Amino acid sequence: MNQSDENASNTPRKLVEQLKTKWVKNPTWILENTEGYESYYHELLEYRLRIEAQADALLLKEQIETAKTLDLTLEDAVVYIEESEKYHSNKGKAKQMLANLLDSSRNVKSVYEIEEFVDVLFAAIDSRTRCLKMSDADIDEMEV
Repeated sequence: MNQSDENASNTPRKLVEQLKTKWVKNPTWILENTEGYESYYHELLEYRLRIEAQADALLLKEQIETAKTLDLTLEDAVVYIEESEKYHSNKGKAKQMLANLLDSSRNVKSVYEIEEFVDVLFAAIDSRTRCLKMSDADIDEMEV
């Protein structure tokens, strides 16, 4: 690649598009306030608002579908989805923590690690119980 090809690949337009791609993968900052991109403020603001609106629409669609499927109010469907996500997250954490505790190559088995495992396990159980109270459906079979 010669110097002119390299400069062409770093055009301002390409850099803006790379910034958008980076933000979509990890939207932890206000896109349009990115330092060095002040002249693209309105474009980045419009992009962020459009992407957030699309995400909100998908979430609302999921909530409505869950409400219909489980015969819940929309408010209860939101709670159900949140609890289901907590359940799956905590279940995964508990599995990993248990594997770490049982790993024979590790010598340190602190009381803290065991207490943390129990806390995560009971958080998963608590979330699952809340979901099951709301519906007879098996949340393991439901996609989150």
